[in-house]
Amino acid sequence: MKLSHSTIRNLEQLLTIGEIPTADISPLKIGQNLGMWITSTDGSRIIATPATVQLLQTLPSLSETVAALLSCEADIRQAWGKIIAARLQELGTRRDAQGLSEAINTLGQASETLIQLLPQAALSSSNYTELERTLFDAPAEQAPNL
Repeated sequence: MKLSHSTIRNLEQLLTIGEIPTADISPLKIGQNLGMWITSTDGSRIIATPATVQLLQTLPSLSETVAALLSCEADIRQAWGKIIAARLQELGTRRDAQGLSEAINTLGQASETLIQLLPQAALSSSNYTELERTLFDAPAEQAPNL
């Protein structure tokens, strides 16, 4: 899936304003299937649902909320899941039980899926490096700057 900077900006606008023209996030299909947004009766607008508002209120930043919505897309979820699984493996090899426990608790139900990705875990670049730089200021496989 190829996503442009404008798709990211349009998702940010959906989260900030609550609605956008329909064509603005047309490459993203799964969000509507998951109930994150609906299409207006006349088909001209996409409208955020209460589930999206709750997600925005739960996550610490707009960029993390956009990333969460994008990770609903299967290709992106698979690529990022391999990186997250590798980070979990890394915590395990450092024998950081507290850090690993905290990470698994934070991931919640997603940790079950990530456990299945452990055999494919890799801290290598994904096909979404440009997207990751837009959202996180760095590729996802690189350790965050603290």
